Order: sequence, then structure tokens, then C-alpha cells
Amino acid sequence: MRRFVEGTLPAAGAAEVVRHLLSGCDGCRRLAARGWRPQPVDAARLDSVLGRVADRMASERARVERERRRAGILLAELDAMPYPRRLLMLLNSERFSNWFVGEILLERAHAAVFSDPSQAVRLAEAGVALAGRISRQRPTDRLAVDLHARAWSILGNACRVSSDLERARDACARAEELIDHGSGDPLEEAGVLARHGLLDHAERRFDDAVGRFDAALRRCRMAGDLHLEGRVLTHKARSLGETGKLSAMIDLTQRALTLIDPEREPRLVLVAQHNLTWALKEAGRMDEALSLLQEILPLHARSGKTLDLLRLRWLEGKLAQAQGQLERAETAFREVYDGFVRSAVVFDAALVALDLAAVLYEQGRLPEMKQLAADVLPVFRSLGIHREALAALALFQKAVEQERISLRWLGALAGYLKHARDNPSLEFEPPA
Repeated sequence: MRRFVEGTLPAAGAAEVVRHLLSGCDGCRRLAARGWRPQPVDAARLDSVLGRVADRMASERARVERERRRAGILLAELDAMPYPRRLLMLLNSERFSNWFVGEILLERAHAAVFSDPSQAVRLAEAGVALAGRISRQRPTDRLAVDLHARAWSILGNACRVSSDLERARDACARAEELIDHGSGDPLEEAGVLARHGLLDHAERRFDDAVGRFDAALRRCRMAGDLHLEGRVLTHKARSLGETGKLSAMIDLTQRALTLIDPEREPRLVLVAQHNLTWALKEAGRMDEALSLLQEILPLHARSGKTLDLLRLRWLEGKLAQAQGQLERAETAFREVYDGFVRSAVVFDAALVALDLAAVLYEQGRLPEMKQLAADVLPVFRSLGIHREALAALALFQKAVEQERISLRWLGALAGYLKHARDNPSLEFEPPA
């Protein structure tokens, strides 16, 4: 600490001390305050230093503007190339070693992750290639290490959404390894941790997910980014909800909604409100769930995103089913099933089909349930659902045909499909 306050500690050690002081250690903060001794100011020397700093800043600003202008031209060239050649250029051509090209590729990958996951993977791969090249060119630049870590993290997230969990694990592990050697920027670290937490959630390792989200939240608070804190709180709330901690999920989601900036990320508001409505329903707080649903319906309608609207309609059906309004629930589930099939959202379509089967079962409409079971199997086969899930749906059809089905059986199959979405090797074991 003495060397730190005297300014004789090497840069790496000084950065470590700064991170420690920012973490809130009162003892070390008092120690630093006691050791600090202001030095007399030499005005002439200060003017000279400030002049050199101003010149350096002007030069750097001009360089950055040149790089930014070149980025648009380079991106237009890259966009016109077939994908393999684009990667080759980013890996090997000096012309494309442009920081802003990397930033924009990663922004595009992040934006595409839900609308077009395969495109998000390709964009993130391009970002990884370029960020790696920049990092190798600037081996002492910790900001370049940050960019490289962010690229791997965004690739891991895109692979997660594409259900390539093995590759997602490798990418997230690489990102965490790199960020440990980065600049210590708490927002960069928070992003890497949060995306890894989403992978933990997808693999149903909810305790690990909550741990990573908590670590990300500490960094958000250190940086004072309330919006990012709200986003991570939304993720953490979902993981808690999956373990049955509905009260905690409700509290955290309500807190998140006070922090999220709707101008910055309007869809996140809709996601949090949707999650809150679901949690209220599951907690038996139906009046609150229905009231919130009425608030968010016009917001979703204005957003106009097909999958978001389908998931909201699905939630409407769930609420109607919970109230015993089975005809309304059936209408909603049939609409949502058709929509998911058209959009090739295969696992969600299968889960809605089971909800529809449960509504038919509750009404004693076994012939229609048999027809549904017969109809869905070729649909999911054509959509490319993986082998084990297809086998489970074949067992569902057989059980319905033999009239050996129950709500418990349907619930077990729904639970299996939620797990199997991200685990293609998982086998279904029907209840006795």
C-alpha cells in the first residue's frame, strides 16, 4: 500500500490494488488515506505535462476517427464476401485489423442471437477471429484482451441459444480465462459472467448460475450501471424460479423492473414482465397475474415480434387453464401450437401440444386427444427434433392409443422436454 500511494508500484500491481479498494475493503481504504501525502504542485511543470497530454489526446482522437471511418468501408467489403473467405480475411489480412469492425461484428451477433441464432454464431466467430488477431498484435493491451474475452463470451451465448452446449461451454471457459487477464473493467467482467450464468441455467445447474449472476451483480454495482444490474437480476430471478423459489423470483423481478431502462432495451422490459406474470400464476396469486397480463398485452402488441406474441398468448392460455376456462385455454394453445410449428420452434411447439393434450384430457375428449397424438409425431419428425425427444413423443402417442395416459404422465413428459431441449442424449423414462 505504501508503494501504491507513493506511485512506485508496477502497473499490474497498482491495478490489483485499485480493484481491491473498489471492492469496498474499509481497512485498506483507511490505510490508503493515511498514507496519502499530497505533493507540492510545480505549476510550470504541470502546464507542460497538460500540454503534452492535450496533444496526445488530439492525436489519438484523430486516429480513432480515421479507424471509425475505415470500419464502414471494411464492413461493406466483408458483408459482400462468402462466409469462409470472410473468416480467412479476418484471420490473415492486415487491412481488416480494425477495432471498430470487431465491435460492430459483436454488436450484430448480440442483436441476432434470438432472431437468427445460426447467423449470430457466424458473426461471433468472425468477431473472435478479429479480436484474437488484434489481441496478438497488441500483447500488452489489456483492452484488447477484454475485446477478445467478450467475443468468446458472445460466441458461447450464441452457441447456447443454438443448443450447441459443448461448444458453448468451451467458449465461455475461454472467455473467463481471458477476462482474468484483462483491464479489470467491471462491466466487461459482468458481461462474461452473466453470459456464462445463462449457460449454467440452460444446463439446469441453477446454483452455479445464481453464483455467477451474483458475481456479475457485484461488478454492475461497482460500475454503477443500473440497467445492466436489472438485466442480471432478471436472469437470476429465473434461475431461482426454476428451483421453486417463487417468492424470491417475484421480488427480484419487481426490483429489476425498477432498474431496466426501456429506451436502452425495450424487449427486456417485456421479458421481465412476462416472467413476473408466470411467477405470480405459479405462486397462486392469480388476481395479480391477470392484472399484470392486461397491462403488458398492449406493450407486446406494439413490439410486433412474432415469437414474443406467441409466448404471451401461451401464457394467456395457461392462466385460462388455471381458472378452469378450458375452452379459452384450448383456443389459445391451438393458435400458439400452429404459430410455433410455422416458425419451426420445435420444443416450444411440443410443450404447447402437451398443454393442449392436458386440456382435452381434463374434458374427457379422448378421441380428439388420440388424433392430436397421431398428428404431432410426423410434424416433429419433419421439424428435425432430436432422436430421444422423438422417441418420447412416440411413447406419448402409444400411451394415448392404449388409454394409459394421465395428467401426471403428461407432466413428466413436459418436464423431460424442458431438460432435453439442451441435452440431446437424455432419455425419457415414463412414469409407472
